Amino acid sequence: MNGDRFRSAVHMLINSDHSRMPSDWYSQIKPKTYIFRNPLIYGQIRGFLKIARETGYEKPGEEQRIVNFILKSDVNNQYSTYFLRIDYYAYDKLGDHNWHYLLMPDGGYNLRETDINDINIKSVFKQIIDAVNYIHTLGVAHLDIKPGNILYDRLRGTIKIIDFGFAIQLKPDMLIRGRRGTKQYMAPEILQYQFYDAQSADIYCLGACLLLLLVKNDMFLYIYERMGEISVVSSNIYQIVCEQNLLSIVRDVYATHGYQSDVIDEVGIDLCQRMFRQEEYRISMEDIYQHEWWQTN
Repeated sequence: MNGDRFRSAVHMLINSDHSRMPSDWYSQIKPKTYIFRNPLIYGQIRGFLKIARETGYEKPGEEQRIVNFILKSDVNNQYSTYFLRIDYYAYDKLGDHNWHYLLMPDGGYNLRETDINDINIKSVFKQIIDAVNYIHTLGVAHLDIKPGNILYDRLRGTIKIIDFGFAIQLKPDMLIRGRRGTKQYMAPEILQYQFYDAQSADIYCLGACLLLLLVKNDMFLYIYERMGEISVVSSNIYQIVCEQNLLSIVRDVYATHGYQSDVIDEVGIDLCQRMFRQEEYRISMEDIYQHEWWQTN
């Protein structure tokens, strides 16, 4: 797609009345950030168009640089399939804000939009942690890992991690400070404005992805609500899990909604619990790979 055609398409979308678009054309993933799925077709490939307003921590121009770095670093093409390349990048200053437009191939629907009842949970989560572990070895932290940022291709059974808008390239042993990511999934140390290990914060977010896979979409929402009810002090619905027993919460929610508790994957919930712990007690990536859950049926 050439630059003029791309710019025309972007401005058409910006000036459109979003309320009149089909709902599956776009999703608003945060204030003033949109991902458009269907309106743009370049070549024979449907594309994602991300339109984002630059903020203090989210700089889409940096997102393009980090994604290119991740892909170019994979000289053996072992991990590149886990990420979406950015095919075109443009920038505009409109009014008082800087706007960035990033065009990517369509990678499927995210985990929150996918019927995950019949997918291979261990295969999908193994791909997710392989992808995150790979970027960690490169010194990159994503900082916005969540079900909505993981695409699933049902035909191939493969995943892709998207939205590196909050990602950061770290120096050895570097700690950072400041809120990056989506509030509901932020690790407690981020919300408390502490200096924190960004890659450990990624592991905390992985707990939410595994929880969704284990309890499925409907129950995930119910557990969200339950966590929100009992986390009366914190604005982060997951912080309560650092002190409370996640398995007890899941059992209670299942009973409340008439689900059989004998279908709960207790070993998998234990792995979630370990990822949700406070930073100093949180499970490491190496220990995630060694957890007994991988050997269970």
